Amino acid sequence: AAGDGGGDGDGAWALAARTPYVSLAFKEQSDVAKIQSVNLSTHATFEVWVHPDRESSLGYLIFKKSTFAVALQDGELVVAFGNVFPGWKWIHSDWKCPLHQWAHITVTYDTDAELTCIYVNGDLKRKAQVRGELSVSDNIVQIGVKSFRKMGQKKTRFVGRIADVRVWSVAHTAERIAASWGQALAGTEAGLAGYWPLDEGTGTVISDLTPHKNHGEILGAVWHMNVIVPPPTLSTDLKKMIGNELGSDVRLVAGGEHDAG
Repeated sequence: AAGDGGGDGDGAWALAARTPYVSLAFKEQSDVAKIQSVNLSTHATFEVWVHPDRESSLGYLIFKKSTFAVALQDGELVVAFGNVFPGWKWIHSDWKCPLHQWAHITVTYDTDAELTCIYVNGDLKRKAQVRGELSVSDNIVQIGVKSFRKMGQKKTRFVGRIADVRVWSVAHTAERIAASWGQALAGTEAGLAGYWPLDEGTGTVISDLTPHKNHGEILGAVWHMNVIVPPPTLSTDLKKMIGNELGSDVRLVAGGEHDAG
């Protein structure tokens, strides 16, 4: 569904066409969405739409303690994994997420290739070496969670909107990501471990559309909808167009009305 994505050229059209209308907004320290544990080990792909409204020193987008994290650190996209190398340390993308714009993030993890790759809107931003399987635990998966700071340090958080969270048990190729990033899923795709579109728009439950039905709970975060407001001159403009010779063949049709045949 089209939204308020920005940019120029063909990439801008692709971004706008896939931008989510409905999302979860995070602002307060306690805002979070929690999902029961999702375990991945040798291969993984993480996807999320993000719309930051304010920079912070650290704000988690997707997080499972000691296993994986996708976050923004002073606006820069960073990831971390519970593995042998580099261990629980930030891997930097060298890409800064612009404020007040949607961006689609994809992160892959592949133990066979010993590689993690970070993509933004289908474009590769960074490759880095990794070794070892991801740690397995019963820790919950959290969306939009506040940062965890040592004693005496201030906790910070991601401030903005998050939508369409996906977790896969396979590492997608660059070709697949370039061709299909951000496109809607059926929920039954091979290797899809969890799919939370975050498009309910109401209530405190986020639905997992995969057969796993690993639904989550919203605590504090609120629903946000992008609404396209028509210009105040719309009715006048339509009257002028229909009254014009070039618009003589224009007919206003109520929603759902169509010609038979």
